[in-house]
Amino acid sequence: MRSVYKAETINTVPLDQAFEIPSPSNCPDKIVEEKILTEQVYDIIQSLPDKQREALKLYYFSEYSQAEIGAFLYIPVATVKSRLHDARKTRLEGITLMVKNKLQKKRPSRDTSFATQIEMINACKVGDAERVAELLEINPALAISDSTWTPIH
Repeated sequence: MRSVYKAETINTVPLDQAFEIPSPSNCPDKIVEEKILTEQVYDIIQSLPDKQREALKLYYFSEYSQAEIGAFLYIPVATVKSRLHDARKTRLEGITLMVKNKLQKKRPSRDTSFATQIEMINACKVGDAERVAELLEINPALAISDSTWTPIH
């Protein structure tokens, strides 16, 4: 049993190292991204036809069985299954389109700047100072990096 009079030790770090400690909570950008994703999924569900949306909500959110849904809506279980199948198919198409649009926005540019940046990284990695100098002559902005990268291997 712990004494109520003994103070707990608090771990501290020097101030210059404080920024390197990961936050226990999600970063604000991750929170916003999750909120946007949730809204997009909600919009996809809302865009379903009424009968499909009704069956989907009762089944997934309210966790009723297919038989219970059929009894509640006065329809055969086969119709419930059909509506759930159609809703899943429509929802999957909506999510696929959403992911495709998101990937389109995040893809590397089709101009040569992305390829040049990769070429610069590779030249630095293998120590090709001559190629690095050539690339910097073409585009001095390559010397400035606003992000970090991690090798895949």
